[in-house]
Amino acid sequence: MEVIYATVHVKDENMDEFLKVMTELARKSAAEPQCGGYHFVQRADNHNEFAFIEFWPTPDSHEAHCQSQHFKTLFPKMCDLTEEGVQDIISSQLV
Repeated sequence: MEVIYATVHVKDENMDEFLKVMTELARKSAAEPQCGGYHFVQRADNHNEFAFIEFWPTPDSHEAHCQSQHFKTLFPKMCDLTEEGVQDIISSQLV
């Protein structure tokens, strides 16, 4: 199982649009047949910071997700609403 963990810092003025885009991205990603889980969470001590945790059975299934139409459309929109795009991307295998 491949686990993807990434963080973003959202600009205050973009929070509403970010939540709209991320809700759609999470919903569509979680509906992918190979997705083992797709979550985004907001830090309790900093409302502008979010983490994404994704579970994919194989690296190929994650790559297929990255090639999906909804990812190609929504991910760039999400990045534009953040301070510095996606940070701290960690890809690892579940043990």
